[in-house]
Amino acid sequence: MKRGLCSGLAVAVFAGLSIWSSGASAAPTPEQLTFFETRIRPVLADNCYSCHGREKQRSELRLDHINFIRAGGARGPAVVPGDVAGSRLITAIKYEDVKLQMPPTGKLSDEQIADLERWVQMGAVWPEEPEPAATAAEPGFDIEKRKR
Repeated sequence: MKRGLCSGLAVAVFAGLSIWSSGASAAPTPEQLTFFETRIRPVLADNCYSCHGREKQRSELRLDHINFIRAGGARGPAVVPGDVAGSRLITAIKYEDVKLQMPPTGKLSDEQIADLERWVQMGAVWPEEPEPAATAAEPGFDIEKRKR
């Protein structure tokens, strides 16, 4: 009997650890989703998507879906949910690094920066939605053009 209890407990502990380590979290609340849709997505769309969206991904970074944001670009993940200081997006928008200041056309307002920090702190919530597709397929390598 004790052996069965220990085995069951071990399975429960390992299952819990695997859920915890995978980053699984509770579904976003309606308030969090409203905050995202009214305060975060518009800032990203207006200030980031032209260089980091469907058509163009400067520095290999795409910011139009949470999966792309977490994967990041050439410099690593753009956002670490819950970790404001460890999120490159926050460093870039605060102009803390002279080599990484985004958007390059001018710093966001203090209110927009605070909203993005709050969003990262609350776990970078994003509505459940499919990843947007790229608008055009990547051109293949053409050896004949390379020879010319």
